[in-house]
Amino acid sequence: MRDEEQRPNFRNLGSKGDLISILALVPIIFLFGYFDQLERGMTAACSLYAIIVLVRVLWYLRSRIWFWILIGLFTAAHILIIVYAPWARNDYPAFVLLPFGIVDFGVMYAMTRLAQQFFG
Repeated sequence: MRDEEQRPNFRNLGSKGDLISILALVPIIFLFGYFDQLERGMTAACSLYAIIVLVRVLWYLRSRIWFWILIGLFTAAHILIIVYAPWARNDYPAFVLLPFGIVDFGVMYAMTRLAQQFFG
């Protein structure tokens, strides 16, 4: 592999792929909204988007089995939090929730990079 393929790729964020990813999250929001759980739906959509962005940034690790196991663990942890955490019935604007999404992505990114150093 070339050297540029071995580094995280933040350059492609903001492309058509992101728009498609965001549009794919809309059914999740509608599904939770239908069951009167809109706050969980927004959380699920934001969590899924953070995981999608993580996979896109670290796509060069796709051939490593530990990477997909880690993504599965992140997804399972998010599902547990969404299902079992009590969610307030407040409507928070996106700019209030954005720092939490950034921290979520940052923690997953740091853990993946740590695993990369450990597993190679």
